[in-house]
Amino acid sequence: MRINKCLILLFVMCSCSLKQDGGYSVELSDKTDNPDWNCYSKDALDICVPAAWVKEDYDSFEAFYYLNEEDKTSFFIILEYDLEELGMTIKDYCKEVYRQLVVDKTELFKEYSFMEISLETKQAYYGEYITEIGGLEYLSYSLYIPIEERLMDITLKGRSDRKEELFGAFQNILFNLKMDGEIVYSFNKEVKDTRLIDFEKW
Repeated sequence: MRINKCLILLFVMCSCSLKQDGGYSVELSDKTDNPDWNCYSKDALDICVPAAWVKEDYDSFEAFYYLNEEDKTSFFIILEYDLEELGMTIKDYCKEVYRQLVVDKTELFKEYSFMEISLETKQAYYGEYITEIGGLEYLSYSLYIPIEERLMDITLKGRSDRKEELFGAFQNILFNLKMDGEIVYSFNKEVKDTRLIDFEKW
């Protein structure tokens, strides 16, 4: 599967505005009192998502939203796993995600970029995947991050022609996401190093 090294959008930020290679910027801000966003608490999580997204309740997901009523292929999801119960490491889990994308018969896997992020006390992973369904191209953003002995999989998938909107939403979701009152992923404090990963050699 082709690796697109230019596709990756680095998570290393030092301010509340990110200039992306495509020429647009993302303003990161607290969405708690923003009427265009829906912020709420579930168990230990504090979550903010665009208010226009359609929430679905599933016991097995921390959060699940369709981006609109018509397209059931565009969605946002937060999954949480006990790594010991899975019998996997976070690396095993990421490789399994890639394997499933490759073998999928209904969705054509076109290309990807994948990055290892060295944080202060742990390793996280960030992936971007381009797929095609029925002639329509989709782009997925995924962050895989360990929280104590658990793995959090945060993924947003939508039409690639809405890339700027999707990227901005994903960044702001991460910027506002908290676990037990603590930010899950700190853009400008934790990142020590990054490196691109080739799944075929990993």
